[in-house]
Amino acid sequence: MKISQQELVRLITREVASQLRAAPHSALAAPHSNAPGEQTTPFGAEASTRYPSPQEIAQNGFPCNISARHGHLTPEHVEILFGPGQKLTPFKYLYQEGQFASEQRVQIVGPRGSIRNVRILGPERGKSQFEVSRTDALALGVMPPILQSVNHGTGAPITVVGPHGSIALPDALIRAKRHVHLHPDEAALLGVRDGEEVPVEIPAGDQGLVLYNVLIRTHEEFHAEMHIDTDEGNAAGVQPGARAFPLSPRSGICKICR
Repeated sequence: MKISQQELVRLITREVASQLRAAPHSALAAPHSNAPGEQTTPFGAEASTRYPSPQEIAQNGFPCNISARHGHLTPEHVEILFGPGQKLTPFKYLYQEGQFASEQRVQIVGPRGSIRNVRILGPERGKSQFEVSRTDALALGVMPPILQSVNHGTGAPITVVGPHGSIALPDALIRAKRHVHLHPDEAALLGVRDGEEVPVEIPAGDQGLVLYNVLIRTHEEFHAEMHIDTDEGNAAGVQPGARAFPLSPRSGICKICR
């Protein structure tokens, strides 16, 4: 018997929802050693001892971190998925100040299949979106566009299932454009500008890679950090502690683009 993609999504969503309702809420969050509410990375006054100076970034490159599949939710969607009055609770704080991986996880459902345990990042946002790799997209059966965010274009449809409810988002699924966060002072020393796209070298291990069309994003609250997805990170052989270098003619670092 042949069924439509819409009916397949509906059936998968119903099954996922029943499984999540049967599981204890605590099972949706991976165990960790920190006490509830305890920060897992330094912030505030300690931040200056953790982040390298712009001069160090210009000389030694910036951290290159893999951004695995994840989602961002509005306060309204948090309550639909996790229950009335629920808010995102920190599981681990991230490199960019104020950003955190939350305890909350969901299942995302596409026309071909679904992916479990997709972490929600906080804090809540003004518009919900989910970011996946190309490999994830093939498993879901939908190929979303490459976008900086859903504020910069229209994503693909995706159904999201939580322990309390589900939502069908018509344009929330994207493949995130690879990018580098920089403070304006760091960008100036590296010779790059907000909004431009440059090649970036990741000399990781015995592989390494040069990625083109890497978006530069600057903000007064940013710290230098490159974000790539799991496909890109695996191709480059990225490990914890990996560094990246912009290959901009103005940066003085590039040896092949003068």
